Amino acid sequence: MKRFKYSLENVLHYKEQILDSIKAEHGTLLAQIRKKEAEIQELENKLVSAQNKMDDLKKQDVQIKDICLYGMYISEMENQIRKKQEQLKLLQQQEEKKKVQVIAAKIDTSRYEKLKDRRQSEYEKAAKKAQELFIEEFASRTARYSQNREVI
Repeated sequence: MKRFKYSLENVLHYKEQILDSIKAEHGTLLAQIRKKEAEIQELENKLVSAQNKMDDLKKQDVQIKDICLYGMYISEMENQIRKKQEQLKLLQQQEEKKKVQVIAAKIDTSRYEKLKDRRQSEYEKAAKKAQELFIEEFASRTARYSQNREVI
């Protein structure tokens, strides 16, 4: 009996390639999200430091222009944090969409893999049955041949 050949092998490989590329894109988005979160955390740390510095300046006898400069610096940092948080939300939305695409591609690929497994199982059952029939036929022919030789 000939070897098993899955007729949809090319389709399965194509689906696996699509799945791999979508997974790579998803991984890239996750890395961007982690990077953006780190940037936000760093800005928040600087903001807390600047607020503490401003509180210390208020306790000292300092010119108003210095306090105003720190106030402007703090408000600018708050704006930067807000912008980065908006960018983070957009990235998270993109990541959710990509996650849905990964799941859909995985389901599609697994459908073809299960079909391949089922067909291979059917092929193996048929091959086993053919081999059993061959052995049975061989044994019966051998038995008939032995009986015919004994008769002669």
